[in-house]
Amino acid sequence: MLTVSLKKGLNLLIWTVSLVLLASCAPMWVETGADPVKVEVGVEAKVTQAKVEHTLEINQLTPPFTGGGLLHEIKGPFWQWGLYLVRSAEDLAPLKPEDPSALESGPGLDLKRRLVFNAPKGKLRLRLLVECYMEHHYIGDLPGGNVDPVPVITWFKDYDLDLSPGQEIQITASFK
Repeated sequence: MLTVSLKKGLNLLIWTVSLVLLASCAPMWVETGADPVKVEVGVEAKVTQAKVEHTLEINQLTPPFTGGGLLHEIKGPFWQWGLYLVRSAEDLAPLKPEDPSALESGPGLDLKRRLVFNAPKGKLRLRLLVECYMEHHYIGDLPGGNVDPVPVITWFKDYDLDLSPGQEIQITASFK
């Protein structure tokens, strides 16, 4: 009897922990309420090969790699971008895009995207954030491997807006 209840308790604990972990992996989009504002964002960004090489050099990641018994590989550059609600200087909350998969980009020196985000109404500040980064993959003495992002450059542009329910606006930005 004690064994059965202990087993049920362990299963409940595992289920609860799994649910919490699953919920923590889901993006925490800003709640926009009924009739959200549609913000169409057009973004273009470009980084030069010289800037990428300089970033690798100052991070001591220029091949050939030596020492430490590590296997190294550099991948990229990649892009990460999005539109955020600025709640405070330290608190940015992501706005939900209508097609979240469109935020993803393959490797390349440039980024060109157009995407609609849902935003709440009212007076607010939105931030378009764009980052170019490399990935440093390495395998050492431990099983598996590690991936560290290596930032190349980060840009942002703020927009102070007064938005009405159901409004549709367009913003564009170019970073080079």
